[in-house]
Amino acid sequence: MHRDESRSSAEPWLRYAREKRMGLVLVIDDEPALREVARQFLEEAGHTVVEAGDGKVGLWIFRELRPDLAIVDLFMPEKEGVETIREMRAVDPAAKIVAMSGGGRFGTRQLLDGLVDLGATATLAKPFGHAELLKAVNCAMNGPPGRKEQPSRDYCCTM
Repeated sequence: MHRDESRSSAEPWLRYAREKRMGLVLVIDDEPALREVARQFLEEAGHTVVEAGDGKVGLWIFRELRPDLAIVDLFMPEKEGVETIREMRAVDPAAKIVAMSGGGRFGTRQLLDGLVDLGATATLAKPFGHAELLKAVNCAMNGPPGRKEQPSRDYCCTM
């Protein structure tokens, strides 16, 4: 995360988030520090946040709470992100899901680019800053800027 990122780059997305109905966001990542920073950014934008440290717990929370959006890391213990996303899609084909990754041993961009076919509504490369996170969340929940109809799986926002 870029903690020193200028607040000014996030301001348009904060304004947009405050104008829209914000929802319940489930953040699934095995890194506690990342979950905490994501929580801070999302709560500042008006979202309610629930966290899970792995895909197994995250999927259970997803089934129980049916969040408006899930943010899922790809590489985690217990249940990998791709498997978690596929199971979320089986539970709710219209789920809004942001897949995120630092790439691991693979190239980040190449890895994230292939996630649309696996069920991601939007993708987010780690490390990310305040503005990138809010952009990905807003795009997944509301569609790309300028789009009139509600988001569907026919598009993917890549951040």
